[in-house]
Amino acid sequence: MIMNRTFVFSDWLWELLQLHLLWLWHILKGAVVLGVFPATAALYAIVRHWMLHRPTEKLSHLFKTYVQDNYWLANKIGYTLLFLTVMMMLNFLYVPLYSEVFRLIMYALLTLFSIILLIEWIYFIPVIIHWEGMGRSYFVLIFQFGVQSLSAFLLQLLFAGIFLWIVYLFPALLLLFGMIPIAFLQMAVINHLYERLQSNSNHS
Repeated sequence: MIMNRTFVFSDWLWELLQLHLLWLWHILKGAVVLGVFPATAALYAIVRHWMLHRPTEKLSHLFKTYVQDNYWLANKIGYTLLFLTVMMMLNFLYVPLYSEVFRLIMYALLTLFSIILLIEWIYFIPVIIHWEGMGRSYFVLIFQFGVQSLSAFLLQLLFAGIFLWIVYLFPALLLLFGMIPIAFLQMAVINHLYERLQSNSNHS
């Protein structure tokens, strides 16, 4: 019995290590710039695949499929958000140069925009792997999904904070597992929220 559990744990650990290595390989394969967002989307898609107990497939083939499925969309949204984030940060640098009244208005607007961007960053990967091929704007869809539950949003911020704190204490964990722990935690929250929204939609 103990031996069986040990083998199961070893197999599961090996799968996680393979997933992390595939994530790193596809980031490098895309010369980092074109690889980071599709590879991260594929990692989240694999985690969702496992959590939904979908049929087992060869991990390398499945990962490659998810990278190809999300390649253009993940890069498009990822770099749009990155551009907007850089623009927002530059605006924060220039705000002190404005008059007092205009400075207060700009700080208020930039704070609001920062919150919107934070929601977009947190939810954009889970949303594109849940709703691939949607006709309407993904940016609108991401924001609408993100504001459905304040508790889910805060819980993900808490998980991210805990994850960063643990990585700070034990950097080797980042080398071994990368983003996999935070992907599992985030997808658990997202899947629960998605099922709740689906249930409410069916009852309405």
